[in-house]
Amino acid sequence: MLFNSQIFLFLFLPLSLLGYFALWSRSGHDAAKLFLVLASLFFYGWWEVTNLWIILISICFNYLIGQGINGDQSRFAAEPGRTILLAIGVTFNLGLIGFFKYTGFGVEAVNLAFGTDFVIGRIVLPLAISFFTFQQISYLVDSHGGQVKPVRFLDYSLFVTFFPQLISGPIVHYREMMPQFEKPLTKGASSLDLAVGGTLFLIGLFKKVVMADTMGGFAAPVFDAAAGGGLLTLIDSWGAAIAFTLQIYFDFSGYSDMAVGLGRMFGIRLPLNFNSPYKATTVISFWSRWHMTLTRFLNSYVYNPVVLRLTRRRMKAGKPVLSHGVPRLGPFIVLLAFPTIFTMFLCGLWHGAGFQFLLFGLLHGVFLVINHAWASMRRLVGWKPESDPGWLRAVWVGATFLAFTISLVFFRADDLSAATVMFKAMAGLNGVVMPSGLAAYFGWLDLPVSYTVRFHGMQQLGWTMLLLCVVWGFPNSQQLLSRYMNAVPEPIPASQPFYATLHGELALITWRPDLLRAVFLGGITVLTLTQLSDPSRFIYFVF
Repeated sequence: MLFNSQIFLFLFLPLSLLGYFALWSRSGHDAAKLFLVLASLFFYGWWEVTNLWIILISICFNYLIGQGINGDQSRFAAEPGRTILLAIGVTFNLGLIGFFKYTGFGVEAVNLAFGTDFVIGRIVLPLAISFFTFQQISYLVDSHGGQVKPVRFLDYSLFVTFFPQLISGPIVHYREMMPQFEKPLTKGASSLDLAVGGTLFLIGLFKKVVMADTMGGFAAPVFDAAAGGGLLTLIDSWGAAIAFTLQIYFDFSGYSDMAVGLGRMFGIRLPLNFNSPYKATTVISFWSRWHMTLTRFLNSYVYNPVVLRLTRRRMKAGKPVLSHGVPRLGPFIVLLAFPTIFTMFLCGLWHGAGFQFLLFGLLHGVFLVINHAWASMRRLVGWKPESDPGWLRAVWVGATFLAFTISLVFFRADDLSAATVMFKAMAGLNGVVMPSGLAAYFGWLDLPVSYTVRFHGMQQLGWTMLLLCVVWGFPNSQQLLSRYMNAVPEPIPASQPFYATLHGELALITWRPDLLRAVFLGGITVLTLTQLSDPSRFIYFVF
């Protein structure tokens, strides 16, 4: 079931809210929690009911492993036994993802490497398997670290299935979400929570339906042509690449707003997952703003453990790590480059089973290594980023945006051959022609005019310029609602938002519950609802 579908908006969501709060006020916490679990499973099974058995088996298995790790009376209570259980649980979860998501890719890689022709039947990827397995891995690791105590099966089931974050995140920790379900709620739903959550949800819906889907209509024909080996030109390819860069921004930003907004409507404050990443001046900053909970997961459970292990090994061998406060070249490669590239390799693989996704991850790993090396050089000469003039910061923002746009060609292309077609066109190897829709405005460039170029003239140019102004010139959703938004409480510092301080004219557009803003929100909601005849999937639903 899609957040942007009519059945969700006008039937499932209202009934879920009414049922949850009615049961909570009349029958208590457990009845309301059970209702929400069943509603979430219905939401999950709406897409493909046969997938229910996969998530149910996963929940039951991980719950038993977690209880074994946590239970003082367990036969595995001693440290070696708990570690064995953790290894079994992590192996099971990775194996589940590996079978459903990567079996076909693995067979393709073997055939390519050894010239074989193995063929397997089509394996249907269960919805959200990457998200609910990673979330449960974090639960098992946190349990092993003593950060989670034994829990009830009902609470654990709700932790995994809570529908606002089930399909595409945010990836949450048990200790940051579930204690919120225990707070008193004797008077029913909070009007402020409903207002703030509903506003954030509607802003996200507008981003998805009006902004993201519009740009997707510009990008899709060009990438489809690339997949078919069609001839593309410079303006075709760059127009589509930037269109998809904006599409995925507003698609994922919209989903993240909707997920956090839905959680808030139920009185639950989910961690923020998106914070104006296109305003980042470095690739390092970009990944602290894009899919923030995935970055947090990879840092906590992949990057940091690898760096710690390598550091301990070097220190045990008596080898130096720093020289005048700056990483030495050898240790830099070992302690930074390898863990960074390895982590981003896994990040790319997590996003999809294909060589193009691996290259997407590896490319960002290289970007991050270069960024860290540049930052080290700047520290060495005493050049502080905050001292950069405004024009130079704008250059860094543009360079970061350009790097991400180029990498997204791998992300969006159907395969490596389609990506190659796009890159050849973006390099100008197929020539430069003027789309007929722009000829009347830019004829002074004296370029040959083509009526077959897949660029939608002034319409696409206008939308692109408008949305770039929104991306770079406007506060984000969390900033607009900053007076009433706050992230989940400690002890998860990484989940805290990067709110900008609002002054002067920005204070005039920040949200508050008044008539003027209600009328404006109603206007964009009506505009959004007129576009809902054929709802499209969110991009991250396929992961």
